[in-house]
Amino acid sequence: MHLADALKPLREDHEKLLALVAREKGVAVAPLRTILMKLGEARIPDEDIPKRLDEKADELLKLREEIVRLRLGPAELVSFAQQAQILIGHGRS
Repeated sequence: MHLADALKPLREDHEKLLALVAREKGVAVAPLRTILMKLGEARIPDEDIPKRLDEKADELLKLREEIVRLRLGPAELVSFAQQAQILIGHGRS
């Protein structure tokens, strides 16, 4: 058995988790996928990943609210808010 074949069930479970959290929280999958990869790199135990991903999704919601406030503020902050929204939407920070 190849490593890719062995990891397939884990990837499928992670994709299901990403879709569930994205749907429940109303956030895009791309930034959640990036967060999930960072959690893996930080060697977060598998049993803690759902809770941590949920917490990070809440942080994304707070960022979204802050971006909305910045867009309503001074003109020089509007472009920063737009750039931040684009980066977050693509899963980058």
